[in-house]
Amino acid sequence: MNVFEIVAGILVLALGAFSFKIKRDLKDVSVKYKDAQKKHRDVEQTLKENQAKLSATSEKLTKEQQQNKKNEQSLEKNQAELIATTKNLTKVQTQNTKFEQSLKDTQAKLTKTETKLHNIHAEAEGFNKSLEEAEAKLAETETNLNNSHKKIEEINKSLEETQAKLAETETNLNDSHAEVEGFKKSLAEAQAKLAETETTLNNSRAETEGFKKSLAEAEAKLAATETNLNDSHAEAEGFKKSLEEAQTKLAETETNLNDSRAEVEGFKKSLVEAEAKVEELKQSLVETNEKLNKLNETPEITDEDLIYSIKSVATGKVLFIPQGSVKNNMPIKQDTWRGGQNQQWRLQLLGGVDQGYNYIFSVKSKKCIAASPKAKDDKAEINQYQCNGENHLKWKLVPVNDEQFVIECKNSGKVLTVSDNKIIEDALHDDESQYWIVNEVTSSK
Repeated sequence: MNVFEIVAGILVLALGAFSFKIKRDLKDVSVKYKDAQKKHRDVEQTLKENQAKLSATSEKLTKEQQQNKKNEQSLEKNQAELIATTKNLTKVQTQNTKFEQSLKDTQAKLTKTETKLHNIHAEAEGFNKSLEEAEAKLAETETNLNNSHKKIEEINKSLEETQAKLAETETNLNDSHAEVEGFKKSLAEAQAKLAETETTLNNSRAETEGFKKSLAEAEAKLAATETNLNDSHAEAEGFKKSLEEAQTKLAETETNLNDSRAEVEGFKKSLVEAEAKVEELKQSLVETNEKLNKLNETPEITDEDLIYSIKSVATGKVLFIPQGSVKNNMPIKQDTWRGGQNQQWRLQLLGGVDQGYNYIFSVKSKKCIAASPKAKDDKAEINQYQCNGENHLKWKLVPVNDEQFVIECKNSGKVLTVSDNKIIEDALHDDESQYWIVNEVTSSK
């Protein structure tokens, strides 16, 4: 064996060892490559699953963003209403301030009017006193006038007596003249008697003139008395007219006072109404805020929430949302069980004053089963509506037996009923159209 063969043998041995190492390394690389391919497939599978989850999360996030946008729009609307309500409240407060100032001004006017009324009452008392004095003076004048009339009557009586005596004397004179013819002898006596009679006649005439003069004086005095009486009457009429004017003015003042009081009462009433309106606005603001808070409330949904179907005992069909609509006031119908999310329901138990009641809301639309908000409506159709805390959205499951329930509305006390393929609320009359089976569903599609 020469050196070449030895070298060749060493090279063959080395090449065999190197080939063995290469095969072993190649095998290790192949195993690692297969492991890497498996990991790559696992990673791709995980990536696909994550992409699906991401897509679902993105869709859910989009829906939540849309809902949040709606909520933000609703919030903006409510904030605008709140701003408008605040402005109205400010206007009402400004109006109240004006009413208070007007009330103060009216009260000041009322005080001035009462002062004027007091002065008018005092003036009227003065007029009454003057009228009493004038009436007393008039009574005194009438008494004097009556006395003057009596004196005139006495004078007239004396004049009548004198005239009668004069007539008698003239009769006697005529008789004497007649007797002159028959008794010439007694002429001297008759003439003397005639002279005496004429003297008496003259005296009577003078007395008559005196009586006439007294009568004229009495008449003049009577005329003066009547003039004074007329003046007193005129003065009394003036007093009466002044009194009537004062009374008219007093009545007008009292009317103005009553008007002012009525105006004050009107202001007070307006103020009370304004305050009541402010309270109503405040209450409305509180209710708006509560509704806003309730609108922002969404029933909590977790992976642990149980899902149910709600089946009528009478028809064997389950409640569902047609086409899975998310519209408010969409009527709820019944159909054969198909397992879709529009036939699946969750129950959220309520607490506090709503202890024992539930929201029953669709897995698909997230809207609650809703009765009519008017409690007196019989046979009103049941629909779905945004859960907002109202009593017509709250339901109690009242057991009939081990597996059947009556579903009662808190707002009306009426129960869920099947009628002519419609779902309505109606008074309880205990038959299968009002009985329901609530079954747990294992999964949703």
